[in-house]
Formats: sequence, structure tokens, C-alpha cells
Amino acid sequence: RTEMTTADLRSLLAAAQLDDPECNGVIQQLKADALPEAKKKKGVKLEKGQKPSLNPVQRAEFRLHPEDGLLEARVSLPEAVVYVPVIPEGKMPWFEDGVSWRRYVFEQYHEPITNNHRTFNKTFQYVRRAAWWTNMAKNIADWCLTCPCHKHRGSTIRPPHGTLFG
Repeated sequence: RTEMTTADLRSLLAAAQLDDPECNGVIQQLKADALPEAKKKKGVKLEKGQKPSLNPVQRAEFRLHPEDGLLEARVSLPEAVVYVPVIPEGKMPWFEDGVSWRRYVFEQYHEPITNNHRTFNKTFQYVRRAAWWTNMAKNIADWCLTCPCHKHRGSTIRPPHGTLFG
């Protein structure tokens, strides 16, 4: 397979966001809010499967990237507030084994090139700097709990039985 550019990946991600009912509902609401006539309407009709209107607080938490229209979420980090791509549910188009977008992002940060599996806290810290999705913390915790490496570590780091001095 050929190398993929960041623009290619963002384009595929934007298409996947439109296929995800939750993401698409937010995108349609943000687009409708951007129209001048939307200010006069009491509500915007959403397609089947889409979420209802966002309240003002929720609206401030998302934006459409000005250059490519990718849906991004506002994330408060200790050092700054940043916008990161919203990762949709669904499978990535180029993997035959059906890897989901969310699982792929998790794996990139849980088991980096050093092959050193990170704990939940470290994995979550790294992922939230690069991406966001609904129930992200719960998904990452569940995936970390099912990681064979962590199960192995859990059995080898227990203190020995008996007294150490005596």
C-alpha cells in the first residue's frame, strides 16, 4: 500500500464522521447554526438516527475545522485548550480484519513502536491529546483490562508470600 498523507487520512476520517449518526448529527447542527436563518428557527430537523439539537454548552465544545470541515472536539489540557478530531464508530476502510477507528487510535498510543504497553492513565493522557470520542475513558479502560500484556504483568508484580525479614 502507498503512504498516506495527513490530508488523505483527514479526508477519510471526515467521510467516516458523516457515516456515523452521532457525528453527523453534530455536524449538521453546527452547519445549521452557522447559517444566518438558523438563528430565527426554533429547531433544525435532523435525519433519522441523528441526535437532537446541541445546547449552547455542547455547541462550544465542537467545531468544524475551517480548512477541511473535520469535526473536532475542544479538549482542556493542563497546558492549553486544543481541538482534536472526533473519532467516529465504524471500521477503517483499508483494514480487511475490520479494525475500528477508535481501536486503531487506542493501539497507536497503548503499544507504541517501543512495544512497551502503557497503563490506562498514560494511554488516556496520550490519546486525549490527539483524539476524542464519546465514552473514550471507558473504552480505553476496558481495552487495557483485556490486554494480555497487562494480565501477565499483574501476575508477576505481586509481592512474594511470607515475610521478607525473619
